[in-house]
Amino acid sequence: MHIDHMKKAGVFKKLSGNVGEKYQEWHNAVFDESSPFDKKTMELMALTASAAIKCSYCIESHAEKAKSFGASQEEIAKAIEIASVVGAGSVISYGLEGLDIN
Repeated sequence: MHIDHMKKAGVFKKLSGNVGEKYQEWHNAVFDESSPFDKKTMELMALTASAAIKCSYCIESHAEKAKSFGASQEEIAKAIEIASVVGAGSVISYGLEGLDIN
């Protein structure tokens, strides 16, 4: 999956003009050294968001980066737990719209 995804990303980059370049600039600015968070924490945060939005490629990428910055299996598991509880809370909150309160 990862290799095919990267090949497709390369094709997109060629076809999208400067969109891919602008995205990479934005990405680099967000994950910049001047962040108040260290790299491991930022990657764990990105992993949590990736799990919440169900992006398989993003999960793989941010989990690997988090590991490379020293994240433990326990920290990665906790990031996934956080994503799951936030996601479940969102479903409950959204689902409340279906209740009548007359």
